[in-house]
Amino acid sequence: MVGLAFPYMYLLLDPEYTSTFLLMHKSFTTSETLFDLLARKYDSLFPPYGLSQKSFEKFVASRIIPVRLKIASVLKIWIDRNANDFKANEGLLAKTKIFVETRIWFDFEQLAKRLLKSLETIYIPKNGAISRIVRRPGRSNSNSIIPLPNTVLPKLSAGYLHQIEAEELAKQLTIVDATAFRAIEPSKECLNPSNWTGRDKDTLAPNISCLVRRTNALTRWIATRILETEQANLNTRLSIVKYFIHVLQALNNLHNFHSVTSLVDALTMGPISRLIEHLWVPFKEKHPKLMEFLEEMKALVSPKGQYSDLRRALKSSVQPIVPFIGVYLTDLTFIEDGNPDFINVTDEKTQTIQLYINFEKRRKVASIIREIQMYQDVPYMLTRDAELCDGALTPEALEAESVKEERVLYSMSVKIEPRQE
Repeated sequence: MVGLAFPYMYLLLDPEYTSTFLLMHKSFTTSETLFDLLARKYDSLFPPYGLSQKSFEKFVASRIIPVRLKIASVLKIWIDRNANDFKANEGLLAKTKIFVETRIWFDFEQLAKRLLKSLETIYIPKNGAISRIVRRPGRSNSNSIIPLPNTVLPKLSAGYLHQIEAEELAKQLTIVDATAFRAIEPSKECLNPSNWTGRDKDTLAPNISCLVRRTNALTRWIATRILETEQANLNTRLSIVKYFIHVLQALNNLHNFHSVTSLVDALTMGPISRLIEHLWVPFKEKHPKLMEFLEEMKALVSPKGQYSDLRRALKSSVQPIVPFIGVYLTDLTFIEDGNPDFINVTDEKTQTIQLYINFEKRRKVASIIREIQMYQDVPYMLTRDAELCDGALTPEALEAESVKEERVLYSMSVKIEPRQE
């Protein structure tokens, strides 16, 4: 662990620092090391030899007790706000429980009881072993999505497309997106862009990877549905685009900005946007209001100004919300590229260069993680249809009905509207 001088003087004296430190500690150390440092500090002070009884008691009250109370309080904050650190490490969880029972209980019985109560929300003892439960502190165990009994909607394919109401499809897309978004563990998956871009992205950032994969699959699936009408008449193509813009309207009303971005991306792909005479000119003439709405959505999700319009929409919308995850991944990439993990500091006395953790970088990343967590906290109250959510809207199902290569999509587009020589 490079340059980590444990900052006891700041913990609790600065709540924001404490929160950031605990949230970001895995970017420069491990949870086991952090716990060991806390436990070691808890017992690091001893009264000098030969003190009178009165001096001894004063030393304990003024020196030892404040340090131990601070350490115990930091541990309580860690457990309550970052429970996943303990869920993912049964050994750490067991060590923490033993430490609370054997050390903190002796000094602060009531605080120890509260700590043990917090730990009970993370584990369930079974024959002396620790068993994990799926729960985030401050959140319900479910996504508050109601299963839909005895109702099966038609399969999502071109032949059955218009049998699913646009609003219903938007709701099911929102359920899938919200479930995937709330499953992301920001303090684990968002620490480094290599987590979701590297070879091991399915292991290091499984939920981000799944969300991005389904988003890309949905975009190509929509493009395929539009372009496979190359042998169909113009009215069929216009009808399909009209349907998807109605879905887009419903998604916008649901504040599902993630799928809003997916649909806009699909409708503005090169192979689609080039269909001037055989799609967009007649569509604008026939559905001017829908065309105007599509232009508004294109402006909303534009990356111009670092997604400035989309950020404003997020802040002005009432939760629940599914934000476009790409905004945060872009921010995190900029922070990673523009800020070193460690900084060189010259000691004025010795004139030697020491390597310190760049904590300002951790503050910036923590701010983004907290915003993600804020949107994860408020669930949707929607009725879930398993036929769609677990079937047709999975990445595998969408990919199976999609053209994956853009050059093939472009060839399909040229058959509809040949290139101008």
